[in-house]
Amino acid sequence: MLWVIYLLPITTVVVLMYLNSPLEWWWFLLLGALCDVVLYGCCRFFKWYHNKSQEFRGSYATSTYYYEAWNELRSRQVPVKDNKGNTVGYRTEYYVVYHPAEWWVHYNTGESEAIGSQYYEYLGRLWGTPEQFHDMHRHYHTIDGDAYSYEWDGMEATCDTRTTSHSYVNPLKHSNSIFRYKEVSEDEAFDLDLFDYPPIEADDQNAVLGRGVSNEVQKKFRFINAFYGQRHEIKVFVLLFDAAKHKPDVAVMQRAYWHGCAKNEFVVCLGIKDGTTVEWCEPFSWMDKPTLGAAAKDYFLKHPSLNLLAFGCWLEENLNLWERKEFSDFEYLGLPLSKIQYALLFILSLGLSYLAYYILLANYYIQPITLQ
Repeated sequence: MLWVIYLLPITTVVVLMYLNSPLEWWWFLLLGALCDVVLYGCCRFFKWYHNKSQEFRGSYATSTYYYEAWNELRSRQVPVKDNKGNTVGYRTEYYVVYHPAEWWVHYNTGESEAIGSQYYEYLGRLWGTPEQFHDMHRHYHTIDGDAYSYEWDGMEATCDTRTTSHSYVNPLKHSNSIFRYKEVSEDEAFDLDLFDYPPIEADDQNAVLGRGVSNEVQKKFRFINAFYGQRHEIKVFVLLFDAAKHKPDVAVMQRAYWHGCAKNEFVVCLGIKDGTTVEWCEPFSWMDKPTLGAAAKDYFLKHPSLNLLAFGCWLEENLNLWERKEFSDFEYLGLPLSKIQYALLFILSLGLSYLAYYILLANYYIQPITLQ
């Protein structure tokens, strides 16, 4: 289908060359090539938009900085004009630039974010580390602004975590390969008690979904996702199902509902009996060799009593078993387009073909094409 779309403009140009020679032929070919460049760019955008997926990444604050307000003296050249409005020279004009105070937080990913003074003070109290002074050695005018900072103390209890959402191209999302999962509607998901991805609230996201999950457990898995997330390229979710209602095959439907899950996700589905016992465990991810998933199943076989804090500690010690799947392995599947996108590209190709004809008609002696 795409080759037809690409051929329309260039074919229009070649036909016009044949019917209206002699003409400066290279202008024809350049015009056709430009049309194809536009089509190619639109096609690439459509492929990205149609096949993009979302993944969540955890991170944590490593330091926070307060930069004092300061000012500097700058100069600029201002034209001097005579009484007729003509420029006869330039004079130097001096002016003061004021820089207001700023507060920033820095994360282990190398990212930084502007914050308010209250959050800066909150992190200082949370970490309990001494405030450090930094001489900025500024070339100031009348206000010498320096900086102060707090550093994270490295303790799990004081780790300030966050979750961010990122887009990536997923060749599996709309492929017709065996890796594509069936579509699960929202009504089906509701009937099966499947989970939606939790929202990001207050810059972070719950990692354990289900009833009766304590804040202590949530904080433990938020820490795992933040502290180990970048190093191991992992995002852990633990989903708690009622074992009296659901068998292990609900994990297959949950994976289909999440379109196979994101490339960095390790999802552990647990069937809980009477709120205290793990009756079954079904992890899923895109690992080539599900070593961590197999180890997690074995863990709950040996430790059926529900203790997610203990599982979190075990998980930290066994993350060496995790290896994120490289989605570049699926590039051979290509990136399909939707029917609507194919139609839009075809219409655009027709429009560009007519535009090429119109431009040549307006600038060269070309016989208009009429229908008999």
